[in-house]
Amino acid sequence: TSEVRLLSWRALCNARLPVHRLPAEILLEVFKYFIPPVPMTPEHSISCPWVPLMSVCRRWCVLIRDTPRFWQDIPLKSNTKWVPLALYRARQAPLGFWIPFDAEFDKVVPLVREHACRT
Repeated sequence: TSEVRLLSWRALCNARLPVHRLPAEILLEVFKYFIPPVPMTPEHSISCPWVPLMSVCRRWCVLIRDTPRFWQDIPLKSNTKWVPLALYRARQAPLGFWIPFDAEFDKVVPLVREHACRT
């Protein structure tokens, strides 16, 4: 279809941009500045501040998705639906859980207990 051809053409054009010629190691070095400081402060309490980077292009999405460092520090807020995904993507990396005072402990404690050996 014409839509598929257009998307393929865009992907080809984007692949020629200088930023896409950077090695993965360099991009990941830049991306690490989107990882909040540890311990997290209120101004850095966004669950995944690097998510907008994942929507730039497929390559950036794959790089971030497949790099455990982006997933190993897990803020446990009231919405814990994404936590299993973060645990999976963190692979065997050491984990850091950040539990705010207003967390729903009945949801949070089982998640932390199961992976406490990785902290």
